[in-house]
Amino acid sequence: PQHDARLALRREDGVPVARLEGDVGLARVPELREALVAAVEPSDRGLALDLTDVDYIDSAGLHLLHDLGRTLVARGQSLRVVAGAGCAVRRVLELVGMTQAVPLQDTVATAVAALAAPG
Repeated sequence: PQHDARLALRREDGVPVARLEGDVGLARVPELREALVAAVEPSDRGLALDLTDVDYIDSAGLHLLHDLGRTLVARGQSLRVVAGAGCAVRRVLELVGMTQAVPLQDTVATAVAALAAPG
C-alpha cells in the first residue's frame, strides 16, 4: 500500500530543512512544491531536502525536485538533497541524472553545513 508523503519542516543553524517520508507521487506534488518553496525565506541560502525516509518517488516527484532546484537557483539560492548510501531513492536519483542538477549529500548535517551562512 502506498504511504502518502509526509512533510516536516524545521530550521537547523538558520537553514530550512524539509524532511519527506513515504511515497512522493503525483497526487501530492503541487501541495509539496508550494510548501517547500514557502519554507525558504529570501534571506536563506537554500533548502536542505531530506529524502532519507522516502520509500518511493515517481516521475512527478522527480520533476518536483528538478523544478524546485530551478526555482531556488532563479532566486539565487540552492537545493541540497539528502539521500545517504542506503537510501531507497538514491539509486533512482543517480539513474535519472538528478545529481548533475542537484547536489546530493549523505547527511542533513553536511547539507546544512553547505548552506549555513559563512562566518
